[in-house]
Amino acid sequence: AYGAVPAENTAKELKYYTRDHGRAFLHPRSINFTQNTYETVWLAYSLMMETSKMYIHDTTQVSPYALLLFGDMPEVDVQQKAIVVDKWIRFSAPGRIAVLVRALRDELKGLLSTKIEHPQTDVSASPVTHAILKLLISNGY
Repeated sequence: AYGAVPAENTAKELKYYTRDHGRAFLHPRSINFTQNTYETVWLAYSLMMETSKMYIHDTTQVSPYALLLFGDMPEVDVQQKAIVVDKWIRFSAPGRIAVLVRALRDELKGLLSTKIEHPQTDVSASPVTHAILKLLISNGY
C-alpha cells in the first residue's frame, strides 16, 4: 500500500504575524516556544518587545469563537461573505452568522452589566452563559 503522511512542523518552522508589526517571534522563554502544533491558528499575547527581533511573550491559544465574542465588534463583508474582527481577522461565513454573533454578544453584554450592577446575581445558570461555554469548549461542534 502507498500513501502519504503530512510532516509535522518544527517549532522553528512556524511563523507568527501581528497586525501592526508584521513578523514576530516567540521569545525563547515563552511557554509556547517549543510548541510545534496548535489547536487553533490564533495566539494572543500580553507583551511584545523588540531587541534583536520583535518578540512576543506570554502567548496563549485563542479560538475563533473567543475572537468573535470578545474581540472588537465583528463587521460583515457581504461581498466576500466574511466576518471581519478588528479590521483584519477574517472568517468565511454568511451574513446571518454575523447577525447571530452580534446578538449573542449583546446578550453577553447585558448579562455582564447585570452582574456588575448586582454582584450577588448568579449568571452561571443563564442560557446565554451555557451557549457561550458550549461554543468555547466545543469549538462549535
